[in-house]
Amino acid sequence: ENSMIGDSLEYLIIGVGLNVGTKMFPESIKATSMELALNKEFEPRALLDSFLVRFQVKLKNWEEAGRDYVSLDDSLWNRGIWSDFVLDGQEVLAKPLTVNEKGRMVAEMKDGSIRSFGTERLRHIRV
Repeated sequence: ENSMIGDSLEYLIIGVGLNVGTKMFPESIKATSMELALNKEFEPRALLDSFLVRFQVKLKNWEEAGRDYVSLDDSLWNRGIWSDFVLDGQEVLAKPLTVNEKGRMVAEMKDGSIRSFGTERLRHIRV
């Protein structure tokens, strides 16, 4: 989620979601869990603790490197790869290319056009 003031990015919120022990999903949802994928049980609290420790280390390293911004291009999921999306409720193929100055994903469409979208219109299909 992001918020714009004029042409400037005011803030950007990035969330992390992780299915840990879910054993079944509706057929309409393309999803898995750690337990299903790895055939192993996990203790959610221990997993959270481990994640937070690693996150703190990464954050400390990032701050010590003097970074004051995050390059979204560097972590754009499936960058340069044709991927399944939902655009305005319709399934489409698109190739993520970059994130523009307004925080919108710029993608190549199957018709060859280059377009930018906010998350309110274009979303990855969950796999």
